[in-house]
Amino acid sequence: MADITAGGPQERFDFGRVVGQTFSLIGRNFVLFFVLALLFVGVPQFGLLYAQSYMTQTQGLGGLWQVALMGVVVMMVSAFVLQGSLTRAAVDDLSGSGVKFGAALGDGFRYFFPLLIVGILVTLGIYIGLVLLIIPGIILALRWSITAPVVVIERDGPTRSMGRSAELTEGHRWAIFGLFLLYLIAAWIMQIVVGAVFGALGVARGSPVIGLSTFGLVFMGVSAAVQALITLISTVGTAALYFELRRVKEGVGVEQIASVFD
Repeated sequence: MADITAGGPQERFDFGRVVGQTFSLIGRNFVLFFVLALLFVGVPQFGLLYAQSYMTQTQGLGGLWQVALMGVVVMMVSAFVLQGSLTRAAVDDLSGSGVKFGAALGDGFRYFFPLLIVGILVTLGIYIGLVLLIIPGIILALRWSITAPVVVIERDGPTRSMGRSAELTEGHRWAIFGLFLLYLIAAWIMQIVVGAVFGALGVARGSPVIGLSTFGLVFMGVSAAVQALITLISTVGTAALYFELRRVKEGVGVEQIASVFD
């Protein structure tokens, strides 16, 4: 894993600034950001959980894999729209121009196809790398970690955006690895807490957590909302990471970055 930190940083990467900027962005725009996350992640997640429960109760496990596959495709498509929307919204907020729902949503759809192609290429590359003793997959994930913001903000093609992401992350990949590990642990804790709380309530009520009962539907709704929140944090966090790397590597501020949307 020696090349993970290749190329010394020109300026200190501030881990805390990325985390702070992530939650500041979310805090200032929580309603708008969370509504977008619910729309593009929460609703598809709830639909998937509902369809899985319905198929299990009415048809057994026979058609479950088709439902799961369709759900994954829908969620992947909607997640790319969210990624483009939140990246644009984050730029507008930090530049002081104000977040505009229409502009954010418009960029989400405008950059859907480039983001989709990037998502496919990055996912395939990381998967192949993980098969090859795991470590190459981790290195590739770190190299390409800010490809999505590059697509939206710098308007490069998919392969050039992947190369640009590798260029910006060079020299800071241990810090990025620690940042992503922090997000993963936080997401894991949130999911464990929700599962434990509803599991305990289900035992106390004698109601199964999974099912089409009122209790089961509430569990699905809360799980979908938590997944939307996790995706919101990771997506805005990726945009904040991009801003930090542009500052550190190139001395570029958010106002300059935002000028591409003028």
